[in-house]
Amino acid sequence: MIISCDMTDNKETEVKEEKESVQASLSGRQVYELGFHVLSTLNEDELEAAVESLRKAVSAHDGTFISEATPELLDLAYTMTVNEGGKHTKYDTAYFGWIKFEMEPEQAVLLKAEVLETDKNILRYILIRTVREETRAQMREETLQTLEEVKTTGTIQNKKVKDEDKAGEEVSDSEIDKAVEELVGDEPEKEVKEDTKEEVVKKEE
Repeated sequence: MIISCDMTDNKETEVKEEKESVQASLSGRQVYELGFHVLSTLNEDELEAAVESLRKAVSAHDGTFISEATPELLDLAYTMTVNEGGKHTKYDTAYFGWIKFEMEPEQAVLLKAEVLETDKNILRYILIRTVREETRAQMREETLQTLEEVKTTGTIQNKKVKDEDKAGEEVSDSEIDKAVEELVGDEPEKEVKEDTKEEVVKKEE
């Protein structure tokens, strides 16, 4: 018995199951944020064309734009290897951008399967459900406030500089004697003076 396995049929089945699962758990339009890395080998015109292609794909799946960011060239956390026509190409940088939009859940599933997973210009992506409100500015403000609370008085730094300045200097005998006197304190010296006074009185007698 020969069993034929069609990868296309399997893909359609997976998409259908995921779509049904989403429909069962969610209803109505949802807000999504698509974060994507575009290949750093693209020139300026090709980069703009790749991003415009994503915008058109969102519109084609009945998406409503909320906000977006212009892609910036960034260093990747780790090197990624891509198979391009049998040739393995390594990428250490990529253009990162994001688009926030509103869309029906089933359309988001199709966008992922039909566009994001097949676009050769996309190195990697992440598609998440989020809220319409802008959270990036709030997070950035909270981070700045936290950093502003961490302040130094300069005492430790100044002491460190003084210690470094003294490092390597020779200590004189007078400085050693002075340090010993500071450690011993005034009380012992007072007792010595009293003993000396008693001895003088005895001699006078």
